[in-house]
Amino acid sequence: MKLAHLTLAATCLATAPLALAETACSPAIGFNKVTCKGNSDTLVAVPFDQKPAFVGVTGSAPSENAGEATITPAADVDWTANGFSDVPHYVRFTSGDKSGFYYAVTGNTSGEVTVDLNGDSLTQVASGDAFRIVPFWTLSSLFVGGDGVHAATSAGQRDTEVFFPDTMTLGVNKSASATYYFLNGNWKRVGDLAGTYNDLILLPSSALWIRHNVAEDTVLCVSGRVPTAVHAIQMDVDSGENRNDIFFSLDRPIGVTLVESGLVESGAFVPSASAGNRADELFVYDNETPQFNKAPSATYYYLNGNWKKVGDLAGVYNDVEVFNPGTAAVIRKSGNGGGAPSTIFGLNSPNY
Repeated sequence: MKLAHLTLAATCLATAPLALAETACSPAIGFNKVTCKGNSDTLVAVPFDQKPAFVGVTGSAPSENAGEATITPAADVDWTANGFSDVPHYVRFTSGDKSGFYYAVTGNTSGEVTVDLNGDSLTQVASGDAFRIVPFWTLSSLFVGGDGVHAATSAGQRDTEVFFPDTMTLGVNKSASATYYFLNGNWKRVGDLAGTYNDLILLPSSALWIRHNVAEDTVLCVSGRVPTAVHAIQMDVDSGENRNDIFFSLDRPIGVTLVESGLVESGAFVPSASAGNRADELFVYDNETPQFNKAPSATYYYLNGNWKKVGDLAGVYNDVEVFNPGTAAVIRKSGNGGGAPSTIFGLNSPNY
């Protein structure tokens, strides 16, 4: 089992009153290192959470208006107005019917927080459901001071480029949605020399390509809190027979097997009819071999109750740890056979 370096807490203290807050435990923390090869693309993810700004439970069901929801905690709070949106945060529910789902904060008052529903609804959230408010990882918090990348010498001489996969367009073999580089202490975007992108967020369970255009390796070291919540992972399905590539990670600091991923059990990964008629496919990538524009090193699919690998019809790969700390993968979703594009969610529970 591959795992990050963890420091596990042994002490848990119940906060009072229990009806108003989660049990408070000294958090498990750790760090993870990924080597980003020179003259190569490396697919990376973040296996830790940042420290929550708030942990508690809802005092009532959220109210909804114009695509947003307002959440009121049960306990009295005295938050700084818009403190959770001026610095990007999200709300993740950790109990109840929406456990694992997260929503970007759009604003807050001293006692309420408002989130973007992104087409969803919180009508299933009830009084007493646990939630936490967590800072998003950003380019500046992930690559602190440019650690893990090579700084550019100019806008035209980018020794490292960071690609954000395209999450808005449906299709396969998609180009990056944008390219960023580190120059003179700030993150810049190709095509926008004047702009600064230090606070650009990395969504939970997502991924980044790091491209080194020089021979020297770097090490991306990320530290934080061990995620203990269920994670809901968004999967967008195209219409008809069209397929869609989804870059994603499980955001776990230890190795996770194909069975432990929960992709099939949660309904996010469609089983195949046969080895030659595959529905959803899972692509994994080799970060050890230096190469640009990498093809998948292995392709997996689910058939007759087992995980299989393309090229090995007899083998069973249920217990293979394809999800390693700090790495990511791609699901090529099959189309929905004729209906309109839709969104489903995979649910992954911690295996620790």
